[in-house]
Amino acid sequence: MNFVHGILLDKLDIPETVYITDDDNGNNALSPPESCDWRLAGLVYEPRDQGSCNASYAFAVMHATEIQYAIHKLKLLYLSVQQFIDCTHSYGNNGCHGGDTLSLLKYLQTIGLETEEMYPYTGVDQECMANSSNVTVRSIGYKSIQNGSESDLRDVICSEGPYVVTMNIDENFLHYKSGIYQSIYCNESNLNQSMAVIGYDSNEGIDYWILKNSWGTNWGEDGFVYVRRNYGNMCGIASFAFAPVFNFL
Repeated sequence: MNFVHGILLDKLDIPETVYITDDDNGNNALSPPESCDWRLAGLVYEPRDQGSCNASYAFAVMHATEIQYAIHKLKLLYLSVQQFIDCTHSYGNNGCHGGDTLSLLKYLQTIGLETEEMYPYTGVDQECMANSSNVTVRSIGYKSIQNGSESDLRDVICSEGPYVVTMNIDENFLHYKSGIYQSIYCNESNLNQSMAVIGYDSNEGIDYWILKNSWGTNWGEDGFVYVRRNYGNMCGIASFAFAPVFNFL
């Protein structure tokens, strides 16, 4: 398996506009729980494998959107990641050669997303074949955390659902198998791998994030990785965090 990333570094700019809900005042009314893991609610599919397509940005947003849908609708739904790859070139992305997560959140709000069955994954660049009549999910905006605050990110994971993050990874990350990942070699600026944060916890006094990657279930802990938390925004994990906002009926 090729471990490929899929981020256009020059695209990671602070957005001009961000949708803010009425209760988004920087603080939650309730204190967050000590731990949170959306897998325990049965609302998380196993991680998919992007293969040789350099599109972690697309998988991360798709994973977060699937879980948000499951949280609100109480049912699982495979969404199309190939649509993101094929149809967002006008948003500045390069398909299987990289892109950025924020642009996909804008696309999700403007156009919407079909299911995997309607628009299946091929893992290669192709012409956009999106059909507006097949749109299953469309957001009403997105939220962001861009101050590097891991406590701010923790506060919303359980109350709002998964966030999409982009972090800097090194060679050691590629060969991660289990345990809590920690690195002194990564940095907060060269962000090159996007994933969905689906929870957090602690083990023997060490805090960690639970992230859903897109390298299949043979990598890491069944496709998931536990990244050290509250360790100085290690690898820039809380520098560019976004979440789609929905108004499901």
